[in-house]
This record gives sequence, structure tokens and C-alpha cells, in this order.
Amino acid sequence: MSNPINNIPPAKPIPYHKQLAHCLLKIDETKMNPKLLKKIDKLAKKMMRTAKIKVGEHLHRLEAKEDTEQGIENITEAFPFALSHGNYLGRLPIHSAVWRESVIFVPMLAQLGAKLKLNVGGRGEDKRGGLLMSSDDDEDGDTTLQLLLHLDGDNVDSTHLQVLQKLRQMDFLRKSDITKYDLLCHSCQPYAKKRFEYLLEWYPGALKAFGDDCSLVHAVLKSFYHCSIESFIMALQACLKYYPQHLGFLFKHDFDGKTACQLVIEGFGKEDALNAIAECIPTTSDTDDTAPVVPILHHVIQNAPEYMNDISARYPSAIFVRDDKGRSVHHVALSTGYNYKEHALFFQQMSDEQIEDKDPVTDLYPFVLAASLCDDYDMADVSTIFYLLRRCPSVLDPSRRYCSDGDRKEGPNGQGRSRNGRSGRKRNKRRKQEHADSNASSIVQIV
Repeated sequence: MSNPINNIPPAKPIPYHKQLAHCLLKIDETKMNPKLLKKIDKLAKKMMRTAKIKVGEHLHRLEAKEDTEQGIENITEAFPFALSHGNYLGRLPIHSAVWRESVIFVPMLAQLGAKLKLNVGGRGEDKRGGLLMSSDDDEDGDTTLQLLLHLDGDNVDSTHLQVLQKLRQMDFLRKSDITKYDLLCHSCQPYAKKRFEYLLEWYPGALKAFGDDCSLVHAVLKSFYHCSIESFIMALQACLKYYPQHLGFLFKHDFDGKTACQLVIEGFGKEDALNAIAECIPTTSDTDDTAPVVPILHHVIQNAPEYMNDISARYPSAIFVRDDKGRSVHHVALSTGYNYKEHALFFQQMSDEQIEDKDPVTDLYPFVLAASLCDDYDMADVSTIFYLLRRCPSVLDPSRRYCSDGDRKEGPNGQGRSRNGRSGRKRNKRRKQEHADSNASSIVQIV
């Protein structure tokens, strides 16, 4: 028969940290020998410093499967300064978490850091518990928030997106951060597509909020770390979706006077760049009549005329497209200074109907439009005007009225009829047309 005493389970040993705490709490300073108390206090200080280091090192190596939010919160309440413990790279625990599966703890680490008001930001700045602090010794390095946007890895896009969504719910990620910290540019990568689209849907206006860089397309092309042809395609597709009227800012000039079209060609070569543009802006073909046609050549001829031949070869149908003002490519070309001497083939390919087609914006025939660009007819390109008139001299027929006076139009019998209520709004247009008439008349006499 067994002894019942032997069946009693052994008492669970008390952890040493609890034994130590119990002993220290029993010390009565008023009754202790001052020398002994000083030695105990020195020993306790060393233990506290060591404990803080060990806790800080553990926070750098958090494991999603072993650590819990409750456990992290409890230990940081006991050792709050462990949250500011830097590793050999000078990074905080919140930075290390971004690079590991423990990224799910980033929102809580930021919240604890802000709650405990740790001086992790320096200079009295609000760094949101380390979320806005550089991850490198260099203050210009990527912040925790920026790392969340552009790091790559298995299933990183989905996991980091969840972290961003939680930070937004906590008001640790704000709409203004998207432009202030260039978050769209940081996430404009194929492997960060979900994060990019999340921010884009939240604030599409950020696509054009890049100061001197003009747009996301320009910013991506100028980014040393994030520039790739795939990033350019993502940026251009996004800008085309929300700003189709500007053709995705592809031909907008930045502070240096360069268009995004010019930047992408300089960066990746003409062939790859034009292929990427064609992927974003479809061209029509014999096999795809449903492909949308946009007035891309209007933008090219105004902002990147040096690429007119290359782009028009890829968009042959765009030569017949009119813009939202009803202008043809030829109207835009003449209004920007295209002349026969430099672009003879362009004019030779114009049909008679195009030469006789009035510009809907100025109500001028093409030859008058060419003349209207000069303040002094001696400076006008006579060869352009002469060629257009020689091709279609019928535009000089007085009965056709090659230039409208802005206030009157021909009636059925050739007599003018007034436009009631619109004369005051046509003064600027009338002055320009009168100026064009004067230039055209003088040049016609010379020709």
C-alpha cells in the first residue's frame, strides 16, 4: 500500500525574479546598515540595466507564434525604456519588427511608445512611438512607415496592408502622410500593389501633389531606389485612371522643363519606354477596332515634338482624332509654330479638306493660323503660308470669309447677322482675328 504523502505533487518552485522582488520589498531602509544598503542598491541598479538590455534584445526578436500583445504590453510596462533600445544597426524594436513576421506587432509597439512618451523622436517632434523615425543612423533614411510600404517578401503585401489598415484605424496613419512622406512613390512596385491601391483609393489627389516633380509619374522616374519600368507603368496607369484629361501627366513639364515622356525614354531607352506607354495607352490596329483612341499626338506635338515621328508611328489612327475642343492635330501643330521648312512631310500629308478646315478655337483657316503667330509679318514663315495657299487657293475666295469678325456671320445671302449678347465676350478673340487678318493680308500680297 502506497504512502499518501508520496502522492502529493511537489510544490512549484517560485521564479527567481519573484523571490528577488519579494526580498527587496522586505528591506527596511531605516533599519539597514547604510554600507550594505548601498551595495544592494548598486547590485539592483546593475540588474535593472541588464534586464532592460535583455528585454530590449527580445523586443528586437519578437516571434508572432510565441509572443502576444498582452505579454509585450506587460513587459514594457515593467521596462518601458526597452522600447528605445537600439541594436547594432541603431534601429529600434519597432524597426526590427517591420523586417520580420512580427510586423503584426508594429501598431502596438507604436501605441506603447507614444503612450509612454519615450523620447524616440528627438527634438520634441511627434514621431508616433517610432513610426515616423528613420530606421538608419542617417535621419534621411526610410522611416518605419515608409518601410511598411516598400518591403518585399512572401505574403508581405497582404500582411503589411493589414498593418496599415490598423494604423489608420488608430489614427497613426493619416491622409496627409501620403503626400508628406511620399508613400505612393514608396509603394509603387508590383510586389506592393495592394498597398499602393489602398493608398490610391484613399487619396487619389496625391498623384499630382509632388511639388516641382509635378506628378507620381515624374517622382517615380526620378527615384533612385524605386525606379523601374514596372513602377513607371503602375504610376502612369494610376494617373490615367484618375486624370485621363491630362493623359496621366505623361507630357507635363516638371521644374526642370522635362516631361515624363522624356524622362522615361532617357532612363530606359526609346524602345522599352514606348512599349511601356503603349501598354498603358492602347493603340488601334487592324485586329482591334475597339481599342480607345486618345488625342495623344496633340500632347506630343505641344510638349514633346522631338518624339512626334516615333509616337505617331505607334498611334497611326490618332492623327485623325480631335481633342475635347474639336481641334485636329494640324490645328495644334500650326498653333505651336510648326512650319514647312522643318516639317515639310507633315504638311505634304495634309489633305485638301484639312487645309480648308477652320480651327474651332480661333475660327481661322490653317494658313491664317500660321500667320497669326507673328507680331511682324516679316518674321512669319512665308513658306508655310505659301504652301497652304498654293494647295488650296480657294480659301482666298471673299465669299468664303476666311476669318470671322467674332460679332457677325454670313447669312443665307452673304449678309452679316449679329450674335445677340455675345459680342462682349468675343472682344479678345476679335482682336486676335483682326491681327491675323492684317498679317495674312500683308503676307498674301508678298506671296
